[in-house]
Amino acid sequence: MPSRTRAGAVPYKRLFLRAPHPMWLFDVDTLRFLAVNDAAVRQYGYTRRELLQMTILEIRPPGERARVMRALERAARDDVHAIWQHRRKSGDVFEAETHWQRFTFDGRAVQLVLAVDVSRRLQRFAGELVRVQEAERRDLARELHDEIGQTLTGLKLTLQMVPRLPPPEAAIRLSWAESLVEGLMRQIRELSLNLRPSVLDDLGLLPGILWHIDRFTAQTGVRVAFTHAGIDRRLPAEIETAAFRIVQEALTNVARHAGVTEARLVMRVDRGALTVTVEDQGRGFTSSESPASGAGLAGMRERAAMFGGTLRVDAAAPHGTRVAAVLPLAERLGRAGRA
Repeated sequence: MPSRTRAGAVPYKRLFLRAPHPMWLFDVDTLRFLAVNDAAVRQYGYTRRELLQMTILEIRPPGERARVMRALERAARDDVHAIWQHRRKSGDVFEAETHWQRFTFDGRAVQLVLAVDVSRRLQRFAGELVRVQEAERRDLARELHDEIGQTLTGLKLTLQMVPRLPPPEAAIRLSWAESLVEGLMRQIRELSLNLRPSVLDDLGLLPGILWHIDRFTAQTGVRVAFTHAGIDRRLPAEIETAAFRIVQEALTNVARHAGVTEARLVMRVDRGALTVTVEDQGRGFTSSESPASGAGLAGMRERAAMFGGTLRVDAAAPHGTRVAAVLPLAERLGRAGRA
């Protein structure tokens, strides 16, 4: 591995070689590997000598190569963080969260890359997703049985009695049945909105967020100061959904744990990414607590990671909590979708 000074070469080279995750240096002009660590040799199945005779394109599936070239252009301006597919010598493909950082060495541009295999993490997330789906189904089944089922049973009994009653009493029973139907319609509408608000599909992210804030404040009493820029146009459907769910979960956490009556939400499209920030001045987390341990926060983090984004939680009692998600847009704005 190249180093700028002879004195610093040994410790930095040892750190590079023994890092637990694959790392390598490559020449920006030729794309050839200049140095690879032990973890990269184990992960990709090539010998170090083989890798040093290859280009970085040769450890990618063919479909990823155009994306690599676009990332090289971005890397000239900023660091690159994304989840991409990588290919081992055996032909197996796996997902890796890849971080690129460019610098100049001996007058030429080189790129330092760290690749973290997230296949197992994604498998764990898939398992967690199944558990969450099953919990939601149980809640939905309980709601259908306990609430809607009981209302329908009462409505059925009422309608069965009406033909046998005198007209005045029948009229009263029918009026009561009408109120049961109206209540049933409200319950079904509420269930539908909880599962998927139509305003998000029909009108987009900004109207969907405004609708959710109004509903959230009415239900919890927590007011939300909302500022935004660049989200008054349609974004890719999957990004709109991810951003909406992140806001939904973050505000729910505020209502459950912060003990405040106000929160702040900022959503901004800038430099090819959508940034979502939710802040409160509530209880926060103590040093012994882990803000990443909850399933809700883990779900938000995985939603962001699915699109090559990040989610960060800053918390320190008594100064409140800040949740910030960054969802890259550059590679999705050009795709066919809703205008």
